[in-house]
Amino acid sequence: MKKYLILVVSWLLLGSGQLVKEASDNVWVLPCTELLENYQDFPAKEWNEVVLGKGETEHLQVVLNTIPKEKITISSSIPEAFNVHYRMLTDIDGYKDALVPFVSTIQATGSTSVVWLTFETPRNSQPGTYEYTVSIKTLRNSINLKFKVRVADYEIPLTPSIPSEFCIDIDNLPDNGSDEQKELWNEFLLSRRIDPYYGKLIDRNTWRWDNCFSPWPWDDPRSRKLLQDKRFCRFALPCMLEDDELLRMCNDMEEKGYFDRCYFYIWDEPKTPEHYEQIAKESAHILSLKPNAKMLVPISSFLVEGEHKWDYDYTFDFLTKYVKIFPIAAEQYNCENSGAEKFRKLVEPRAEWWTYVCCGPTGVQPNFLFAQTPFHNRAIMWRVWKEQETGFLYWGVNRYRLNPFAFDTSLNAVGDGGLVFPGDLFNIKEPVASARLERWKWWKIKPEDTLQKRFLNKYTNHHPTTQEVRQRSVASEKN
Repeated sequence: MKKYLILVVSWLLLGSGQLVKEASDNVWVLPCTELLENYQDFPAKEWNEVVLGKGETEHLQVVLNTIPKEKITISSSIPEAFNVHYRMLTDIDGYKDALVPFVSTIQATGSTSVVWLTFETPRNSQPGTYEYTVSIKTLRNSINLKFKVRVADYEIPLTPSIPSEFCIDIDNLPDNGSDEQKELWNEFLLSRRIDPYYGKLIDRNTWRWDNCFSPWPWDDPRSRKLLQDKRFCRFALPCMLEDDELLRMCNDMEEKGYFDRCYFYIWDEPKTPEHYEQIAKESAHILSLKPNAKMLVPISSFLVEGEHKWDYDYTFDFLTKYVKIFPIAAEQYNCENSGAEKFRKLVEPRAEWWTYVCCGPTGVQPNFLFAQTPFHNRAIMWRVWKEQETGFLYWGVNRYRLNPFAFDTSLNAVGDGGLVFPGDLFNIKEPVASARLERWKWWKIKPEDTLQKRFLNKYTNHHPTTQEVRQRSVASEKN
């Protein structure tokens, strides 16, 4: 009987070992910048590598063969110098884009399920290489994934050196914009090295918004707490205030040492002489109260009518008398080095030269659109680095229909304006990140980087044809 039991146990152990071995053929680990359709090119390795500095975040995608709706359970060894979070890539309005956090157990989303592992290093982490194991159990498989996590000896600055200003539509927050939600959305963006600013639509016909760094009045104690948050880089100030309050606000910011980092988002994408005159009028009034105030005006085109239409020289000669920050629509560069350099010369040194993306650019140029690849999402800030703009602006992270949820499709640029989702869609309180936003990041620039070479490949010196766009996109994703 004893011999029989020993044989049975031995057989079970051998079978279990075979199960784990077979399971290794059913799991893939790939960078967050890779197309999921190519996941079979990335079988899990004996040791999967992660490299990040102190205060940095990086993500990996783990693809599993699963039975729809089966239970997936994840456990891990205790990480020594970093934290790891689990999120399931989940459908939202027909797109696999929502990264829903979970602690240890979640349902499979289909015959393949994608779990994101997010690695974060505290600023006091000790440099070195650490081993880490993730155990994943499904109905059919028991999988151990092993990682070597190298914490490099550099630290990401707490305050970004280049501002990234992303708007939250204050009238489109879940839970009717409760204070709890405002706190959660503030923390969500600041933790991603993004300055939130809250926009309120004032006039739909002229697309006028009033914008503020805080969802509360500028002098609310909670706003003052935000001003002291060292993760903030720049502060949007509301411009539609009575003169006495506006001057009091500016003086208060100046006394506390913040005013040089503040700006008034005075107008959006002016295109007519009337827009220019309105910018001049409103800016001149604010400057009469506070001569060192900075106006911000995004530019997407020259004048489209009037005596000076199609003349960018006139645009900047006129507006730089009032405006000191110009985010330029990235599509205006036509994917050309010379196009970017042209705008630099038009703007600098009279004002700050920033850039932005929205419903364009498309094709090979970096953006957040669903029609583009993960590679394009990661390349957005690489482009800022390459062209040497000094700031980045994004017009909205929650510009979608809430009830029922739907992305805006009016401009055939699906994904534009929708990067952060209400948690209540997934039965949680916290905002939910899109995969596109999580791929966007500041990252380390090294001449030998594979990504660096791929980015340079895509950034051509002429405007590509449709056929060239298709060929380059396919070729670059295979490199």
